[in-house]
Amino acid sequence: MSIPTTEPSVLVAGDFWTWEKDIPDYPATTYDLSYVFFNEKTPATRFSVDATADGGTFLIEESDTNTHTAGDYAWQSFLTDTTSKRILYARGRVEIKPDPLTSTADQRTHSRICLESIELVLEGRAGNDVLSYTIGSRQLGKTPIAELLKMRDYYAAKVKSEEAEEKAERGEDDGRLIRGAFYEAQ
Repeated sequence: MSIPTTEPSVLVAGDFWTWEKDIPDYPATTYDLSYVFFNEKTPATRFSVDATADGGTFLIEESDTNTHTAGDYAWQSFLTDTTSKRILYARGRVEIKPDPLTSTADQRTHSRICLESIELVLEGRAGNDVLSYTIGSRQLGKTPIAELLKMRDYYAAKVKSEEAEEKAERGEDDGRLIRGAFYEAQ
């Protein structure tokens, strides 16, 4: 398996993380590279990862990842020279997913949770055609079926897109590629 050369957009707690960076203007023989990750909801939750020199490139490896809290993180990478002068090199975002072996959190995506919830509401409404009712001074209304169907279609498309991305990541046919061939006329 080849080592990625860009910062990942998704990491999984508990997994071994690795990527490498080739920064020709700042060779690993002269500079140190480090990353700081900040949880976007709780900025006090942060951790850092230091790269090691691997020839002229930087190798970023993190094996003790099971202590990292799942969530959306902003990251910044810094280069430091031998005189301790530091510069901000890059910044980005990454989602850290929970460790599937130890987490009791729901592992479904937001889109899948919404889709399944909407489908449950639709199933429960199949024999009930009352859209709203009033008892005394209180009124209760339900979401119209047409609106629920529209939301279901929206989330179904998002789930289908997520599934296609997962297939593409595994190297499987994701169903989105249309192949064609051109032949010379005779």
